[in-house]
Amino acid sequence: MMELGKFSSPSGEISFLDKDDISGPGRENYVKRTGDKSVDYALFKISQFSSSSEPSERIKFTKELEELSLQLGSRNLSSLIHVLHKLTEDSIDVKTEMSTQLPSLFRVLIKEFNMYSDAIDNLLPILDKLLDDKNQEVVKAACGAIVSIAELLTKEDCATCLLTMVLRILHDEDEDTKLKALGTLKDLMSYISSDFCECFIAKEAMLLSSETIVKVRKSVAECIPKLTKCVSSLEGIEKLMKVFDELAKDNMWGVRKACVENISEMFEGLDGALQEKYALPFYETLLNDKSNSVRQSGLMQIGPCIHNCKTKVPDFLMNLYIEMSRNTSNKGEIQYHVAYYFPGVLQRLGKSSWNILSQVYNNIIDESDAKTKKCLISSVHEIGKILEIDMSTSELVPIYERVLSESIISKQLVLPVLSKFLKVIRQDARVNFLKYIKSMYKISASWRIRLMVAEQLEDFIELFEIDIVINELYPIASALADDKIAKIREKSALGLGKIINLLISNGCSSEILQQFRNLSQKSSTAYRKQVFALACQSISPNPMFPSVLGNEFRALCDEKSPNLRICCAKAVKKARENNRNENYWVSLFDKFSLDFDADVRYEVTGKYDIKRGIHKLRPNSQKASELMFPMVRALFPDDDLQEVITFSLSEKYVFEMIKSSIIPSMNGLYHEVDLSSVQKSKMKIDF
Repeated sequence: MMELGKFSSPSGEISFLDKDDISGPGRENYVKRTGDKSVDYALFKISQFSSSSEPSERIKFTKELEELSLQLGSRNLSSLIHVLHKLTEDSIDVKTEMSTQLPSLFRVLIKEFNMYSDAIDNLLPILDKLLDDKNQEVVKAACGAIVSIAELLTKEDCATCLLTMVLRILHDEDEDTKLKALGTLKDLMSYISSDFCECFIAKEAMLLSSETIVKVRKSVAECIPKLTKCVSSLEGIEKLMKVFDELAKDNMWGVRKACVENISEMFEGLDGALQEKYALPFYETLLNDKSNSVRQSGLMQIGPCIHNCKTKVPDFLMNLYIEMSRNTSNKGEIQYHVAYYFPGVLQRLGKSSWNILSQVYNNIIDESDAKTKKCLISSVHEIGKILEIDMSTSELVPIYERVLSESIISKQLVLPVLSKFLKVIRQDARVNFLKYIKSMYKISASWRIRLMVAEQLEDFIELFEIDIVINELYPIASALADDKIAKIREKSALGLGKIINLLISNGCSSEILQQFRNLSQKSSTAYRKQVFALACQSISPNPMFPSVLGNEFRALCDEKSPNLRICCAKAVKKARENNRNENYWVSLFDKFSLDFDADVRYEVTGKYDIKRGIHKLRPNSQKASELMFPMVRALFPDDDLQEVITFSLSEKYVFEMIKSSIIPSMNGLYHEVDLSSVQKSKMKIDF
């Protein structure tokens, strides 16, 4: 371990990296400087944190494995691999965290470094060792890692490497390990070829179906329906159906419940003929099971089963679906599932079935609770797409208007999707909904309703002719932009900007344009100026902006308030993104790039400039993370530095209240560090 004291810069002869590494003194395996700042810093962290006696430090080190691997680069990973093997013998928390981080390491090696074979050769043995751990938390994390890693490997390697590991622990004596292996197989099979699924996974499932342990049989029942999507041969399917038939008749209701809960996946995997032969009879039998829990679970699968049915939907299923839409005794949860899958059922049966399914729709609207009604109404625009514009106008508009005319709670249910619904009905029917929009933005009792209107203003504007926009929607946008709730003003400002943009493009209503300009005047309140600046985000891509609103906008760019300048900077960035390269925008971009406030600079450049310093930036914020390179970010623990970070490459400052971690000199910010005062958990570092 390193001694506290004075360390010279990378240009000096002595480096803290020339100290004993985790291999221990006298073993002649020390970490030496490479001359590369990123690599040296990563090597330093490896030598420090991986050998720390504090478990929390080793866990922190493990969480940064992905970042460390990127710092090390493809040529220096051997140091990290050595540490990973050591950490497989560490505490449970460290091993669990390392299992979680392994997929990220695979991704770095394969995607970033193009080291596919190295990842297989070096990281899979570590994963294999973690799977053999005696602690179930470690095994669970390792099993989860297998599924994530499978996304990065070829199907052949998934079978020969990952599948082999899982099959090995599948025969473990520990019941929990066996169950975790079965669950992993269920997720892994989609990454493996059908031949391997049939030869190995299907055979294992058939063997385990006769296990005495109920949980194992239950897990097999969950696995077989998914296997039907992976096994391609008719012979293999028939063998699986024979096993599933036995499980569907199991003495334990939990096993039968697992069968019916996953039967919709069987409908997905089988073709029409096999559905008629196997899936539909299985489902009908389970719907009539003696156990109430099995029957209830079966009723919740009606929607997905109808949607995935590739043959004629049986009458018993349709009648049951209609019956379950009625709010009779204790069927609220089932009714919710009926509402959730309604668009899928309608898509499967087609708009010609609306005469039958309209009963279901009306039953849920009239008889269900708020949760179920909201579920159905949230998909009304998808229902409208299936019915097509004429039919959706005649069938859905009366229902939607009726709900909008009810209580405030009902309005809150339907309002979030109003703009989407208006897109699927005729233009003449849309105009009738303006009266509802105009009445709702005036509701003072519920600010959330006003917020919903404000959030959809931009969409409403696209749905109506410009005359209606000016006469009907502009007063709404203008009123909401003056609302006492800041969030409402923020959202409505974008809609207001879109209206102004339409007026500028069409050269009309100079009176409204003048009202909009007045928001930016010096006599205006700060929040009205902010509305103007926010609205300019919707207008700035317009080529006519500099000539129409350029003077007013530039004046706002010189405001003292950082919040106003941030809003203006966003508008400048939007203009640049839309290839507006006129001198007007270039000059404003240059101005904000040199703004004394870091947040303003960030809005136009997308990064923080270390040379200009950082002011009042919380170190655990997202922007702080984007600001700091990995080497610099390590200096600032999330919860320690309390408010202000200020530093410069050319001047000397003081970093206060940093946790006791040694700070390397190769981060480029200074030439020498003197650890002159050290407290128990914090230190003051003087330059």
